[in-house]
Amino acid sequence: MTLPAGALPPVTDAKSCAEQCISLEIPVSELLQIGTNGGIMIVPAQGVGTVIVPFRIILSMKFQTTPYVFQDYLDLYMQTAMNTFGMHFNILDSGSNNAGMVTVIDCDMSSSGKLVENMPLGLIAGNGTNPINGDSTLKVVLYYKVITF
Repeated sequence: MTLPAGALPPVTDAKSCAEQCISLEIPVSELLQIGTNGGIMIVPAQGVGTVIVPFRIILSMKFQTTPYVFQDYLDLYMQTAMNTFGMHFNILDSGSNNAGMVTVIDCDMSSSGKLVENMPLGLIAGNGTNPINGDSTLKVVLYYKVITF
């Protein structure tokens, strides 16, 4: 079998297709400065010849007394600018909820944009500004694969 010109060979290393998971808590102080700080990195760049493929994100927040108010959404992003791969979540604009909230989102690659080799994956405010108010910790669980070409 001959590959078309410019096509990459199939990935044959099973380790490069293994599902990975990272779980972290983002404190109030970081969320309130997410626009100023340029986002919060979840998975660092994995090196030349690799791409991070996110496929599920779980966001959990137990609201305290003051909800976050973003002028836009909270985004999962790849690259420092939001123009490569972006998914919008409005979990932080849902108002006060003492019972807490868990959102499970499957990452849909079909309309979200392109993935870029050797780029980190993180969270950023959709328009790059800080939220107004807010006093709750955000728990993030991200399922992803790192594909090596």
